[in-house]
Amino acid sequence: STGGQSVLDQVLARLAIKSEWMNAAHFIPFLERYSLTPTLDRSVLERTLQLMETHPGQSFSVALGQASLADDDFLHWLGLRLERAGKLAANLWLAFPERVVQALPDAVTTLEDYADQTGISLMVDQFGTGGISFDYLARTRLQGVRIGQHYVRDVHRREDARFFLE
Repeated sequence: STGGQSVLDQVLARLAIKSEWMNAAHFIPFLERYSLTPTLDRSVLERTLQLMETHPGQSFSVALGQASLADDDFLHWLGLRLERAGKLAANLWLAFPERVVQALPDAVTTLEDYADQTGISLMVDQFGTGGISFDYLARTRLQGVRIGQHYVRDVHRREDARFFLE
């Protein structure tokens, strides 16, 4: 925050593969190939909600994969799970890739409905990488954006980034 306090903690998925921790970029393509992304996202959300029970005032951000948001069973489960979470849901941020706004508009609408019903906050992840016009920001009920690294890297040195700085 502007006051220097942490606003939320980002939950990252890691898997131990051959005794070495791998970040999501290494194993997500494999999970997508075998339609296992919803399974990972369910597990991460369950673990996060359990953690939130012992840290009730802390906010957490969980990134959902596009494949999960395209899965009707996952979306149904998510709605039920958020409802069951009760007041904890108010401290949960669900992030989704920017390309989901264009590729899965019905899923975004469903997430907005869940936000209205449960108090979760919504965030676009990888902002600026979806190759779409930013006008969706006016139509979508978002509470935050996570800016893609290519916008932030050396932003103070790049003349083409003045728009974002201003």
